[in-house]
Amino acid sequence: MMKVAIGCDHAGMAMKNQIIPLLEELNVEI
Repeated sequence: MMKVAIGCDHAGMAMKNQIIPLLEELNVEI
């Protein structure tokens, strides 16, 4: 996972920007 993210910075950043907010929302709901 880490190596793949490093290999694709733009894709990795986009994924994190979309996933992190979702995880935060789930954590708040839980």
